[in-house]
Amino acid sequence: MRIGELDTPIDLHNKTVTTDSFGQRVETFTKVSTIYAKRFDRNAGEIIVGDRVVQVLRTEFTIRHNTAVSESSRIVYDGQTYRVDGVLVMGRKRFMKLICSRNDD
Repeated sequence: MRIGELDTPIDLHNKTVTTDSFGQRVETFTKVSTIYAKRFDRNAGEIIVGDRVVQVLRTEFTIRHNTAVSESSRIVYDGQTYRVDGVLVMGRKRFMKLICSRNDD
């Protein structure tokens, strides 16, 4: 992996839990930072959600090691939101590979 391959800006969002005026927990996502990544579309498929067939796109984002990233994070790229399904640490904490998916609802 070469640093020059990290040419795609993505926004990292982490989950924030607050309490509303009724005392209920509200989960929102807050932008943490913009980082550069290498993007690779893995495959597309379909799943059944309720009574509908929904297309799922799986994408890998490779970034420099970042302690703010977890499986509860989200990635926003080109106006689309990707759920982080897995985080793989590569090369003695030099890089991270984020296995992500996006549902077309």
